[in-house]
Amino acid sequence: MLNPPTEPSPLGQFFGLKLGEFDPWKKTYSVEFLPTKAMTNFFRTVHGGALAAIFDETMAMLAYFLHGINSAVTDQISVSYYRPLRPLRPILVEVWLTSEGQYSLFIRAKASRAGQLIAEASSQWQKR
Repeated sequence: MLNPPTEPSPLGQFFGLKLGEFDPWKKTYSVEFLPTKAMTNFFRTVHGGALAAIFDETMAMLAYFLHGINSAVTDQISVSYYRPLRPLRPILVEVWLTSEGQYSLFIRAKASRAGQLIAEASSQWQKR
């Protein structure tokens, strides 16, 4: 592995993401994340776009751990939301590689709190 990440991207840092745990054997990445009030909408729940950005950032961390910094870019991402996410209580974001081709990575993720699924995401990444 070349150039593994030593910290989240500037956007990830803006959101308050910390460096999580990478498992090279399982090809997984997980991180605990604390959503803030600044990420909420008029309903006082975390905005779906903010959670989508967190998924994108954590999926990028997995791609970068697997292949190095700037090794892939998001081609597509799809998010399914199952329950409202309230701020100021940590969530667990888990990310895993589902398959890999010559030019693409396929990555999935889920966010949960106390064992309850909040949202899931699937994505395709183009290798650079």
